[in-house]
Formats: sequence, structure tokens, C-alpha cells
Amino acid sequence: EDKGGSNLKGYLVTTSSTAPTSDSSWTIVSSSVSSKTVKYQIKENGTYYIYAIDNAENISEKKPKTFWVKSTVTYDPNGGTLSGSNSYVLTNGEKYKTPTPTKTGYTFDGWYTAKTGGTRITSSTTVNLSNDQTLYAHWTANTYTIKFNKNGGTGSMSDKTCTYDQNCTLPSNGFTRK
Repeated sequence: EDKGGSNLKGYLVTTSSTAPTSDSSWTIVSSSVSSKTVKYQIKENGTYYIYAIDNAENISEKKPKTFWVKSTVTYDPNGGTLSGSNSYVLTNGEKYKTPTPTKTGYTFDGWYTAKTGGTRITSSTTVNLSNDQTLYAHWTANTYTIKFNKNGGTGSMSDKTCTYDQNCTLPSNGFTRK
């Protein structure tokens, strides 16, 4: 596909993260190309390429260009709270931001690509998107151990472990007091 023809000379780039729809979407930023070569950039299957075209409009070179697409990544705390921004504009090739949300009674288990299940995204995961994305916080309910104190009485009672937000049946009182 020709986005400029042999009458354009120079390196052509676009600041848009979407593929151009017309020649007017392109901007010449350099004209130091020989008269036999026209170079331009076009998005093809989600990847930006630089093409070198001769005057007969034959492609003589096609190489991926380091043109990073920017996408908005939104962080859904999934019932928790996120202080600060809940979305960031990230550029392909950089690492994900991983803010830490909070949720009473739960431990944050990480950011995932789905509300349940999905792929875990960490601060070492490289951004490689063609569209905006929502990441979801996953949580693990905290468990608590209840220890019973006879407070001067006699008898014994085993500790009881309970999970936050779950019903927890306490054992009958095993202590006596004189």
C-alpha cells in the first residue's frame, strides 16, 4: 500500500497510535533521502514498518520501526481502593506500572488481565498493546486465628482459624470459673 508515492522524499512519521487513513496523516520530518528512494512508515497488522521505495514504487526494504504505540491502561481495584490515578498512558516497550491497592480484610494478589483468572501482570512485564486495556486487582481473603483466654478460669479451648468475610462458628465455651 502506498501512502505517499514516489513524489514524496523523506522520512515520514505519524504521531497517531492508529494507522493513517490518507496521505495527509503523514508528516515529512526529513528530506535528506536520495532522489531514487522514498521512505515512509505504515502500520500493518499492529506493527509499524519503514519502507524504502524506489522511483518505480518497488519495495526495496521493509524493516520494523521502533515506533511505540501508546495505550491507556486502567486499573480496576475490584472492590478495593486505589489512591492516586487509576489509569496511565503507557508506551509499548516500557514496563507496566503496578500501583498497590488496598481492601480491608484482604491481601493484594496482583494485577490480572481478567476479573477472575487471566494473566498476571507485574512491574517486570513489558507493555505490548494495540488497544487500551483494563487490569483487575485480585485479592486473597485474610485468615485470622482466634485464641481463647481463660482469664483466671480452668479448662482449655483450641485456637480457631477464621477467614475474613466468611461465617465462622465459634466453639462452645470450654472454660469454667470458680
